[in-house]
Amino acid sequence: MGIRKSYLIILSVLGLFTLALYSTYAMFTMSIETDDFVNLSASSLPTETQILEYERITINAKDTKIIDFNINNNTTSNLYYGAWYEMVEPTSINDNIIIAKYIDSENETFGSINASSKKKVTLAVSNQTDSSIIINIGVAYSETNSLNLPTNRNIISGEYGKFNLTLMVRNGSISGGNTLSNILPNSSFENSGWSGCSYNATYKKYGSYSCSLTGTTSTPEVLATNNTAISLNNTHTYYSRVEGYQTSKTGSQGWQVYWPIAEPSFGSVEFKDINKWNIYSLIATRSSFANGNQQLRFDYDNRNNNGTVYYDGGMLLDLTNSYGTNIPDKETLDKIPYFEGTISYNAEEVTTKSKTYTITPNSSYKIDKVTCDNTNDITISGNNITINNITSDTVCEVDMKRTSAASMITELLSSNPTTMNNDDPDGNIRYMGADPNNYVSFNNELWRIIGVFDVKSSENGESEKRLKIIRDESIGNYAWDSGVELVRFSVPEKGNGENDWSQASLEKYLNGEYLNSIDSASQKLIGDTLWNLGGTSSYTSASNGLASHWYNYERGTTVYSGNPTTWVGKIALMYPSDYGYATSGGTTTNRASCLAKELRNWDSSSYSDCKNNDYLYDSSNYQWTLTSHTGDFSYVFDVGSAGFVTTNYAAVFSASRPVLYLSSNVTIVGGNGTSSSPYQLLN
Repeated sequence: MGIRKSYLIILSVLGLFTLALYSTYAMFTMSIETDDFVNLSASSLPTETQILEYERITINAKDTKIIDFNINNNTTSNLYYGAWYEMVEPTSINDNIIIAKYIDSENETFGSINASSKKKVTLAVSNQTDSSIIINIGVAYSETNSLNLPTNRNIISGEYGKFNLTLMVRNGSISGGNTLSNILPNSSFENSGWSGCSYNATYKKYGSYSCSLTGTTSTPEVLATNNTAISLNNTHTYYSRVEGYQTSKTGSQGWQVYWPIAEPSFGSVEFKDINKWNIYSLIATRSSFANGNQQLRFDYDNRNNNGTVYYDGGMLLDLTNSYGTNIPDKETLDKIPYFEGTISYNAEEVTTKSKTYTITPNSSYKIDKVTCDNTNDITISGNNITINNITSDTVCEVDMKRTSAASMITELLSSNPTTMNNDDPDGNIRYMGADPNNYVSFNNELWRIIGVFDVKSSENGESEKRLKIIRDESIGNYAWDSGVELVRFSVPEKGNGENDWSQASLEKYLNGEYLNSIDSASQKLIGDTLWNLGGTSSYTSASNGLASHWYNYERGTTVYSGNPTTWVGKIALMYPSDYGYATSGGTTTNRASCLAKELRNWDSSSYSDCKNNDYLYDSSNYQWTLTSHTGDFSYVFDVGSAGFVTTNYAAVFSASRPVLYLSSNVTIVGGNGTSSSPYQLLN
């Protein structure tokens, strides 16, 4: 914290001697220390501002001095005062020099002081440069509130404090922080993972249980052994810790840790006060053991005394991995709050009332909130957090929350204008282009993200944003509805291929046998969806066949007589509008021109840019869509291999690419969307 010093400077003002404005004389340094820095004492005072006696102070490099002084007004007048500083060497202040009121000062460095009264002011002078500095510090006073100082002298303002600020982030990293991993399995003793423990739900600090060990006069020690072996590197330094609680103890008792369970032990610590949770910790190397997986054991050394100890919050940190050779001392490590898994950790002394950090969230996470034990004044701006009003040692934790896959893709829109768009009638976000980075791993296969859509899970469900994905390749050629197997363009009879999706054979297959073939982890990612089954019989011109028209047809209520307008299920097919809005256009025909051309005529050579820059186009196959012709029971729309959208008999065989909506809580936890590194999903 530096040296706390006090100085005495005495001013005598003679009634027969008038001081000129800004006049100052006689600088001297006292060897005696006292509480008084300045005494104001006179029977009469001049009306102009006076620059009083001052002290010249040297502050060594990387040092801080806290200076107390009292201002005594022994006059019969109320006065105004102001503490000032003047830089001597160097001649100007910089960002590494702080001259301010100390944060716990009783009074301000400038203001008013009543007649016959005293004020105590505490200054802080911090020199964080590589050289010593010299400054003058003094006090000016006046009978008016105008303290007009020379340009080289400045009223001291602002506040300074030196406090420990600790920041901890899970699922993200702090710029300049250290990554710490608690490699001790089952470290909070949650009713499993240890041998020798009696799990206790009454005395616990973390979770629902602690590890209870009871010793007697016939037991020198009682043991709690972790059931999982932990990888040891005998060139590394480790920190071991547990928190212990006792309601009573008899005689000398303590904690000992073995890892590996062989001599020499990690070390031992005597137990502390009863009826409180105490931290017991050790730092040690394991150089006397071979590398490999080893078990850890916490001992209760009751030393043949009756007693019980409750252990909770165990930790084992590889300090070499986290800090290299710059390993903190045990006291610093003891200040780390208990955690499980991996965190980013930063502990430092701060000398201002606010501190800003940059946080880098892990994939699929974003900052949710920040909680501190000694301040609620916190600002979050993007990935920057500012801790304000730091007036004491403070510990803060940054809570992260997962970003849903839909939210993550939505956030990519603004930075990917050439491969993403939101220009359909409802502003749904879609990928577009010949080969955008919209690959996702699903069922250990490549699928592609069509986009983010507002959908419901049922007729009465609430709309929510969810990711819509399509299999990158067809699962094969299937009839949309196979009353009987037909050759393409054969005319079916009623009952031999109808366009009611709720009864279609392909629907039954996709939501039955095919769904059951998907691995169980992927099945959990699929959400029930209310699919719209609207269709049309008019689609061949620019007045009724554009992608925007199709979008409205699909969500409308016009269907073939007797067919349902919606269906609830998991797996279906793409819409014609999905195909239309997936184009980015090209250099000859841009996207706007493509979207102004009816999909029925995208096979035109003049519009080849439309289909060739559309990742849903397949030049080798006709592909089924979900949308039905409303004027004939036997017709369903498909995307032809030439690029046009037209009708075909439901009973013929076409390429089938499953389409589904992921659940709204699915997140993306890895990958970058390329075919070689597709997005990885987690529920």
